[in-house]
Amino acid sequence: MSCLLQSVPSLGEMKVCGGGDFALDVSREAGYLFRNRAVLVNEVLTASVSGVRTCRGVVMFKLRWFTITTITATLGMLGGCESARYTEAFYPEGVIDRVVIQSDSGLVEIISGNRVRVERTIRAPEGALDLSHQIRTGDSGEEVLYLSASCKPLLPCAVDMNLTLPAGIPVEVQLDEGEVWATGIGALSVQLSRGNLDADIAGPLQAQIGSGNAEVDLPARASATIAVGRGDISLSVPSGAWDLVTAGAQVEIHDTIEVAPSAAGSLELVAPAGVVRVSPAPTVADAR
Repeated sequence: MSCLLQSVPSLGEMKVCGGGDFALDVSREAGYLFRNRAVLVNEVLTASVSGVRTCRGVVMFKLRWFTITTITATLGMLGGCESARYTEAFYPEGVIDRVVIQSDSGLVEIISGNRVRVERTIRAPEGALDLSHQIRTGDSGEEVLYLSASCKPLLPCAVDMNLTLPAGIPVEVQLDEGEVWATGIGALSVQLSRGNLDADIAGPLQAQIGSGNAEVDLPARASATIAVGRGDISLSVPSGAWDLVTAGAQVEIHDTIEVAPSAAGSLELVAPAGVVRVSPAPTVADAR
């Protein structure tokens, strides 16, 4: 079955034929396999789309850079996704110094805000999921908010978490399969077995991805360590000097990025089976 995805705004929804969950990186001529459901892209886009998911024919995605061209995608083996059974939201009480998220499957989205707020959308039948949240005192005395979503074997299950928190609170994400989106926060640690990371944060960032891609925007003087087993790393930073160490099947560093071990900003990027790309961050003049 073929479906036509039209040009869209930078963030939004649109109808397609077919259903199911899938993720798609179309910055290259390649499909992306997510939960054993194949997506084939027939044309190259002028931008990169990440975090593409469908449920009941509605596509939700995150678009980076500028506009996209029309593409044709063949959506095969997309048997119906588990629809949202319910959504809950709450404001944890008390002081929170750190957040730890542990989840088997789903989308984790983290944005900055004035206070801590947790929203969880449950995509699992009754009895397929163990869900918990609690605040515990850590070894160094800090108050840690633990959010856990554990799927039971052989049952369709996913939990989408949307977390809002002040930028100064560090976050650790441990996710087996899915997407991690982070915007406007500070310290972030990600362990992702399969899926994509899309982050525009102040850092520092530490990320380990087994299979998938990382697209990251960082400010000047930030630090990041990113390792991807199978997939690509695309990093956008301000032009200038960086303490930069890279290793990949293919490494592309823009001419405006200077490698200087004594620089304040520190980057270590490893993708042994993929492309490591370091590009200058767009400026206001570029957008005009």
